[in-house]
Amino acid sequence: MSLPRAKTVKSVDRHNPVRIVIVDDHTFIRDLMARELVRQSRCYAVLAAVGTAAEAIAACRKLKPDLVILDINLPDRNGIDALPEL
Repeated sequence: MSLPRAKTVKSVDRHNPVRIVIVDDHTFIRDLMARELVRQSRCYAVLAAVGTAAEAIAACRKLKPDLVILDINLPDRNGIDALPEL
């Protein structure tokens, strides 16, 4: 079985950052990821850092991120099960 070919991604610059929502039930992990993404590169903008699938769905509907960093084990729902709504 072969995998589909990856789409070409245009280069990212600080004038057009990748917009990210972080979803993890551990506050420390959310804060660390958000801080390090922004510190390492000005090419990322963390729009929200939330702790439940319900919060993630609401944030994604409102903010329309380019990328979601999603924990699988969340208190209200499995992260994989939340994917269709994201």
